[in-house]
Formats: sequence, structure tokens, C-alpha cells
Amino acid sequence: MMTASRKLSVVVLLLALFVAPPVLSQVNTGSIGIDATEQAFRFDIEATKNIVVDDFDVIGSTPISPNLGFLSNYEVWTTKDGGSYVGREDKPAQWQLVGTATGILGLGPGFWSPLGLSLNVLVPAGTKRGFILTSPDFEFIRGFSATAVGLPFASNADLTIRSGTASDYFDIGYPAIPAVNVHYSVSGPFVLDICSHSILAPVPDPQFCQQLSSLEHVVVEFMNLGTTNLLPGAIVSVTLVVDDGAPVTEFAVLSQTVLPSEKFSYTFTSFSDFGAIGPHSVVVTAVLVGDQEQGNDTLTATIRSGGELRVVSFPYIEDFESLNRTNLIVPPFGWTQEVTDSTGKGSEWFFATPGLRPGMPGDHTVGDGQWASLIDLDSQQPIVSLRSPCLDFTNLTSPKLSFWLSILFTAGQPNTNLLSIDVLNMQTGVLTSDVFGPWIDNIYTGWPNEVDNGWFRHDVDLSAFAGQIVRLVFRGSTDHGGFVTANTHDFNIDDIWVYDFLPPLGQPQQPGFATFKIGETRNANFDLLEGGFGGPFFSKVKANESMVLEFSGEPNMPVMVLGGVLNPLAAVYPFIGQLDIGGAVDPLSGIPTGIVVLADGNLTDGLNPLFNTAISGDGIFGVILPNIPPGLLTTFQCAILTTGANGSWVALSNAIQVTVE
Repeated sequence: MMTASRKLSVVVLLLALFVAPPVLSQVNTGSIGIDATEQAFRFDIEATKNIVVDDFDVIGSTPISPNLGFLSNYEVWTTKDGGSYVGREDKPAQWQLVGTATGILGLGPGFWSPLGLSLNVLVPAGTKRGFILTSPDFEFIRGFSATAVGLPFASNADLTIRSGTASDYFDIGYPAIPAVNVHYSVSGPFVLDICSHSILAPVPDPQFCQQLSSLEHVVVEFMNLGTTNLLPGAIVSVTLVVDDGAPVTEFAVLSQTVLPSEKFSYTFTSFSDFGAIGPHSVVVTAVLVGDQEQGNDTLTATIRSGGELRVVSFPYIEDFESLNRTNLIVPPFGWTQEVTDSTGKGSEWFFATPGLRPGMPGDHTVGDGQWASLIDLDSQQPIVSLRSPCLDFTNLTSPKLSFWLSILFTAGQPNTNLLSIDVLNMQTGVLTSDVFGPWIDNIYTGWPNEVDNGWFRHDVDLSAFAGQIVRLVFRGSTDHGGFVTANTHDFNIDDIWVYDFLPPLGQPQQPGFATFKIGETRNANFDLLEGGFGGPFFSKVKANESMVLEFSGEPNMPVMVLGGVLNPLAAVYPFIGQLDIGGAVDPLSGIPTGIVVLADGNLTDGLNPLFNTAISGDGIFGVILPNIPPGLLTTFQCAILTTGANGSWVALSNAIQVTVE
């Protein structure tokens, strides 16, 4: 129960950390901008004893000037079911507002402003509870950067505070800690006290992207918070309520002694139904005769039964072409928007179409399709996130992300746009921030190698997440588009590819000597031929339609078109290239077996004379495929005669395996 004097109203440890000059001077340690000043901070309070959190002191501070003399509003949120904030991205589904402070006077840097609240939030001993301190009117709160989410940054005999994230208002951001004093009271200790500590099964939110069944056993963990032993034979009455259904009461009979601070679990024999997709509420209450503290007997939790799209087959490709063109904030199937309190285009990822925004003629894929965009408005927009489906990397060794990025840019743009990609582990809830980015676009840094309105490819190594089940989080915000023309400074992404990276063993193009293309040609890593990547390459054609072979080399040179079984590095010839088709190398000829000459520009009969480069060095040949069944056609590779400029009289092109759709 709260004492009138607010027992330990300001934690001694926190005074040492945040009032003492050595800690207040520790800024710019890896955060974005000026230290970790932001509009929202998430963090955990982990209780060693039964504590009741009553109030917070904060330091309000803007990047431009201190909050001296300003009246600001603040909010305090906490997780509805107790527990850590980790993995609980949804707002307001997982959070409840427990306190609003209005008209708080800013006293300047280094001076605390009490919020003057009476929160009365219980954090039982041995449990964690997530909190959010934020300003709904976009006031800034002082904080500091952290190396990782979840690390302790302050503790005493009663509690530990763990670092969380800082962001604009309410989104998941980068690891940071708030500058905060905590006012709390301690209840107990009691001779006899049982705490409902946690739900062990089914696995609480976040789930493994799998739907639970209608026949699940709930496993609950309890904790002895009293000062006396719980002896064998002691009976604890446990009641379970799922989704506001009928209460189920069973009896846990202790089979061994449970010492103070020790935990024990109980598995309900009755089945619980979690078959419906979405969140399920779970309420567990423990009753022990003589328990002196009933405030920690009941535990409320949320268990989410999957239902999200779980991708197990790769490559996974999202080109945004299947979207509803009448509702342009609805993401593709399996993708989710971060829920925000803002409204309008700037509050969500927007799925744009040609002509919608000035300067963007179309998407990357075909020029007239759709793409994902963060629309720029006249003021700083809140950070918003777009989350991919669950990506199951269980059987991948080197997962990789490839996507195309474009930005509308106005010369003289003075403000800042941010873009990052995070990875959320769906099994542990651990968020890894900035596997890409933060890319900062402003007048000082520019965008390296990016030009106005162009599409540019970016690759992200995800091999650190091999074997995991994750979601990708595209997180960004936009600011004013410039002094001259506002609202034209958008972020745009398109053609997202996730795949298992394979080291290219095949030969790339040899520009000027031997190049070869059939339709849209990509290698096993989905790199386009024109990018200069190694092969072998792959292309698809359709029966009863034209298959066009394009080749180039030196002008007026014969071309031999070869066919055979794909076999990267079948044979290597200095100054000529390598053959990526055929079987074992014949010891007499030094050429792989099983290679067939399909066309020879050295011959004068039939269609062979068509297989020659023109005066431009290019050649093209089209053929209508017959009505052949789908499947592998063959692997093509070209040998083009040269004048010896490359050290030999022949050059080998890249190989292309062709499949009939």
C-alpha cells in the first residue's frame, strides 16, 4: 500500500545516475541527433520486491532550446497484461493509459519536473512490466542512447530498470533509456504470499507465426514471495478464464518444498481453445489460504494465435502489384502497418500509383505499377513502420534482402528524412535495429549514389538471422520537402526480394567480347544480368511464343550457340572464359562432354548465317517455340569469335538455363 510520504520517493540509484554530472554528460553515444532526446521512451521495470509505481520525474528538452518556461503534456502507458514491452508493437492493443499529466512546467536541462501523478501500478516481485513515457503534443523528453534493448541501466535492492527504445511518439525506435526518476513504494514482505508469475504455455505473444489449436493446455508459473517455506501437500486453488469464458478451477497440490523466492508450475488438465486467429485474453488467479497479499494473485496475459502469413518457400518476392488501388493504405497480404494516432497520408505507409505524386512516373518493375511510399508533408511526421510477413529462415544458410529505393528530392531541402530496416525475432521478441540504415537524407549528407527520382538497388545481409523466424520492419519518417516546393520529398521502395544467397560460380558477361541474354535473365541470387554479377543465369519462356536470343561482341563476328546440362565451372580457359555446361572434361579435347552446337555462324546453310554480330557488335535471333510441355528446355552458352584483342580468338559468354512455363 502507498505511504503518505512516498517511501523512497526518488530512487537513490537513479539520482546517482541521472542527477550526477558524469552521467548527464554521457550523450552522443550512438544515438540519432542530439543524444536520445525523443517524444517517447519505452522501458521495463523489473521488481525484486512487491512495488507500486506511483509517479515519474522527467526532464523536458528540445534539440533547439531547453523547455524552460514551457507548459507541456505527458502520458504514462503500461502493458495491459503486465510483463515486458518486448515484441508488443501494437498500439493501443497491448497498452493502457494509466496517467495523464497536463501543464507541466519545464525547468531546463538538469532539472527534474515531477508529473504529479498517482499511478498505483503494481509490479509484483520477480516480474517485469513495460512502461511508456511520451508527450502527445510532440514535446521532447530527455534521454540517453543504449547499446541494446533490455539491458539493466539502473537498479537497487527493490527494482531494476531496463533500457528500451526511443522514438517519435509511439513507434518502436532505436535502443535508448529515459532520464527518469521513479517514485514507488514497497509492500511486504509477508509471511505467506503467492504470486501468479507468468504463463509458460502456450507461448505468449509474440507467437511463432503459427495458429494454435482448440485443445491447448495452459501452463502457469507461480512464485513463493513469502518468508516461509511452502510444504509438500499444500493446496493452491488456481482459476483460469480464457476470452471471458466460464472460469475453470483446479487444485495444484505441491509435491515438494518451495522455498522463498522459488517458483513452481502447474499444468491445467482442462483444454483451452486458442484456435481462433488473433489475440486471446488469459486470466489466472491463485488462492492460498492465509495469503497476506492478494494484489499479486491474479495475472492477466495475452496469447496470440498466429494466423499471420508464414513464408517458408524462397525466394519471397513482393512487388506491390496485387494491391487494391481504391484503398491505398491497405498493405499486401501478410504485411501490417504500425498503428499510429496520426491521420492522413503521413501517418501510414502509402501504396502509390503513377501520377499520384509529382515527379514519380511509376514503379521500378514495369513503370506503371504500384510501390510503397512514405508521403512527405509540411511538417515532421511520426515514425511509421511497415512489417513483412513472418519469414521462416529455418532452412536458410545465408538469407539476404534486396530492394529498390527511390526518393523525391527538392534542392535546398533543409530538414531530415530517416529510413531504417529492423528485424524482429518472432520466437524471442528481440528487435535488432538498423540492419539497414538509418539512412539520413538532408542537405548535409545527401544520399550517396542516389539521384532524384531514380530507382536504386540496396542489398542487406541477413545471414545473422539464419535459422530464425523473423519479420522485417521498414521504419521511417519524412519532413518538410523544401523551402521552394513542399510535399515532394517522399521515400519509395519496390521489388522486395528475400532469398538464400548462393556464391555465384558461373561466368558473368564479358562486355565487348561475349554477352548473352534471353528475356529477363537473373542469377540464383536474382541479380539482373546487366549488373555485372556472376552466373549461371536463368530465364523463363512460354510455349507458342517467341524466344529471343540477344548476343553481342566484336563487330561482324560469327556466333556459336551451344547447349548442354548446367554445370558451373565445368572447364576454365585463360583469356577465353569458362564453360558452365556439359559433363566431364574429355582428356583429349579438353572440352566437357555432352555439349551440342545448336547454331554456328561460321556455316552458310539454313539459318546459321543469322548468327553473326552486326557492325554494331550486336545480334538478335527470335524463334517461335512449338507447343512443348512445361519444364527445363536446356542451358545455352555462346562462343563468339574475336580479333584476338582479349588474348585469344574466341570468347565465351555467360550461360543461361531456360525453362518453359
